[in-house]
Amino acid sequence: MQFQTIPLSQLKPHPRNVRKTGGTSITDLAASIAAHGLLHPLVVSPMGAEFEVVAGARRLAAMKTLAENEDLPEQLASGIPCQVMAAGSVVELSLAENVIRQAMHPADEFDAFRALVEQGETIEGVAARFGVKARHVEERLRLANVAPALLDVFRAGGMTLEQVMALSVVEDHAAQIEVWGDDRKLSWERQPNRLRESLVEREITSDHGIAEFVGLDAYTEAGGKVRPDLFSDIVVLEDGALLNRLATAKLKERADQLKCEGWGWVEAKLSWPYQERHQFKVIEAAKPMPLLGVIVTIGNGGKFEVHKGLLRPGDKAPANANPKGDKKAQKTAAGNPMAEVNNRLTAVRTGAIRAALRIDPMAAMAVLASAMAADRFNLRGELATGLAGDLSVMPYNGNLDAKAVIDAVDPAGVKDAAAWRKAVEAGVKKHGSVLVWLLKNAPQVDPLLCFLAAEVVDPEPYGADAAALMHQAITEIGVDLSKHWQLTPEWLQAQGRPYILAALEQAMGKDKFAKGGWAALKPAALPEQAHKALVATGWMPEPMRAPEVKKPAVKKAANGGKA
Repeated sequence: MQFQTIPLSQLKPHPRNVRKTGGTSITDLAASIAAHGLLHPLVVSPMGAEFEVVAGARRLAAMKTLAENEDLPEQLASGIPCQVMAAGSVVELSLAENVIRQAMHPADEFDAFRALVEQGETIEGVAARFGVKARHVEERLRLANVAPALLDVFRAGGMTLEQVMALSVVEDHAAQIEVWGDDRKLSWERQPNRLRESLVEREITSDHGIAEFVGLDAYTEAGGKVRPDLFSDIVVLEDGALLNRLATAKLKERADQLKCEGWGWVEAKLSWPYQERHQFKVIEAAKPMPLLGVIVTIGNGGKFEVHKGLLRPGDKAPANANPKGDKKAQKTAAGNPMAEVNNRLTAVRTGAIRAALRIDPMAAMAVLASAMAADRFNLRGELATGLAGDLSVMPYNGNLDAKAVIDAVDPAGVKDAAAWRKAVEAGVKKHGSVLVWLLKNAPQVDPLLCFLAAEVVDPEPYGADAAALMHQAITEIGVDLSKHWQLTPEWLQAQGRPYILAALEQAMGKDKFAKGGWAALKPAALPEQAHKALVATGWMPEPMRAPEVKKPAVKKAANGGKA
């Protein structure tokens, strides 16, 4: 093989180049040759008066483009550096050229661009020299700011480019390393979207409720700084204190308007967590009253959320605040007369499940294990598994009225809670931890598990399929709801006429209900007659009703076979 300078006009692509795909973009390469010259000579084979390019077809195309635009560097105008080889080795050398050669690793590109910028080159200048867009350079510079230890993982093949992009959403190297984790981190936890979500949880982004409430324009006009994520639509608002001040001012402005309506008090809250909300009672009143107030906060989508007619904890409702005197309240109650009753029945069901779990260690362990398995294997939201998989394992935080019903059905709960608290505290004082105490007192484990499972069980299904599976689980646990509640004329009478009529319409259907003349039946006769009709149809209130369990559909594989 010999070295020779050959005019560009005598060079043409070789038809037997082994590369058949890729290498079609020459714009960036042409820009590089224009800025830096030809860094690697072409490999050619003589063919008559011309030479066929065995290795370097993209470089040849780039130089021809430059020549057509009269941009070919002066040092190449007189000839192109080439290595000439014998025709018999063309395919072998072409194969070696394309197999052995490796493209620059993206991490090396990050470092190269950063080095040029640090030497004083502008982003636009770097982009022009390498034939890429300025946005591409900006992206690479952002990626270069990922923690060096993580870039080493990327170079070693332990991380994808998409994961590096996700980590670059923040500039805090410690946060990046913490979110990436160690070898115990599960692969699904390192998916790009999970990494990005975990990092932006620590910052306020443009899709956060308070950011939507204030508005990006108002925030920037007040001097707030933003940091866009080059690899997603996320914009980080860096001045959280300023954002909170703007949101508070906007809420107070609305609160001042509400005070003029005559309410006893009005509060503006940036957030109003559930633990606080359930402490207030809502009193339906025809007009504002001195003891009733309003809380204005930020709702879904960054909208104003206004709660009127609130009674603070410890305050007594005004004597003239009668829900029955409020036509709007009457209409709301008539529109859904079953809601309050269903809430009470749900509490009855919860109490019945708790009572059963307190005396059944095997069922208690199954409930706790099922919830832990659903978390461990990330099944929540993917499978409708009723009580066994959609079980919330946390202390009960429901409203006080529902808790009273639960305690009435499961009276042992209050007594057990006090006894176990005393026992656990004594164990900790003696042994230093709950675990050591239990390891030294093994007989306590099963009854404690029963108590804990009963305390944390939360049978609130989401969707019909989950409800059906939950009722199936209740049966497996051994809960007999009929021991705690029965449909009787007396029970129906206690719920009131609107509830009875709604139950009949639900059981019979609108047409049959309308033809039956139930609405004209005398109040004294309605409960007894309704009970007979409801029993005949098999109707039960929704919390006590066991829906039919649907069999999962069999999915077919793409090749036509069964999955």
